[in-house]
Amino acid sequence: MDLVFSLFDNPYVPWIVLALAIFFAYRFIAPRLTLRGPGVSKDDVLGKVLGASYTEAKLQKQIKRYQKEGNFLAAGRLLEENRRFAEAVETYVEGEEYYAAATNLERLGHQDRAAEMFLKAGDHKKAAQILSDSGKPARAAALFLE
Repeated sequence: MDLVFSLFDNPYVPWIVLALAIFFAYRFIAPRLTLRGPGVSKDDVLGKVLGASYTEAKLQKQIKRYQKEGNFLAAGRLLEENRRFAEAVETYVEGEEYYAAATNLERLGHQDRAAEMFLKAGDHKKAAQILSDSGKPARAAALFLE
């Protein structure tokens, strides 16, 4: 019993006990914690170092890959996210994604062409609404009758 009490006289024992307590507390708490920081990937670093031309080339490569796969909706979505709406419309029309093209044309303010795309997509009601809002009630009335 004297041996146990003599261990507490050693100046290193409290530090070892404290280190063990911290270790077990960390093991208990660490799985519950999630820290989120900025992404530091290879592309992020290269984008900062090489500038806008690198990110633009990477974007174009991704768009071409989607178009080659026939996934025009994803290619157009990438263009929309980069606020290149006119190119997104061309991509959507190429892939016969008329509803998405019409939505972007409406955003760009090309009401007549947007109505035409909504018609191709089969949404006669939306096309008629756009035509009536743009001041062409006769053409809109014909669509409402359909």
